[in-house]
Amino acid sequence: MERLEQLARKLRGELPGLELREEEPMRNHTTFRIGGPARLMALPRNGKEAAAAVRLAAAEGVAPFFLGNGSNLLVADGILYKKRGIGMFVSKGAEKAVKQKRKAAFYDGYVKPLVKEGASLALTGEELLAMVDRAIKEGEKQ
Repeated sequence: MERLEQLARKLRGELPGLELREEEPMRNHTTFRIGGPARLMALPRNGKEAAAAVRLAAAEGVAPFFLGNGSNLLVADGILYKKRGIGMFVSKGAEKAVKQKRKAAFYDGYVKPLVKEGASLALTGEELLAMVDRAIKEGEKQ
C-alpha cells in the first residue's frame, strides 16, 4: 500500500472527525487561485487534530506541508519574494507566471474533466468543439 493511502487510512481510523480530501485542487485555497491538486489534504478543526495528523504523517514518512492562504506557495514558485523584516514583494514577471499557472490549473480542472465527460457520452471531438463554440457565442451575447 502506498504511503499516502496508508496515512489516509490511519487518519480516518484515529481521527474520524478530521476532514480529508483527495486530489483537492489547491486553486480553491490559494490567494491567486492557482495550484494543482494535493494528493491528500487534511483540514483539522483544532490544534489537537492538527498535532495528531502531523504525528501520524511523520510515522508514515510523509512530510506535511502547511498552507497559509497560498502565499507560501507563491514564494516557493518565485512569484513573491521576502525581504527579511520588511515584507513580501511581487517578483518581476509575476503577472505572466500567475497567468500561466492559472491557465494550467484551468486545463487540469476544467478542460480535462470536460473531455473525459464528453468521452463518457461518446461525443466526438468535433461535437465537443461545437458545444464549446456554442457556449462561447452564448457567453458573448450576455
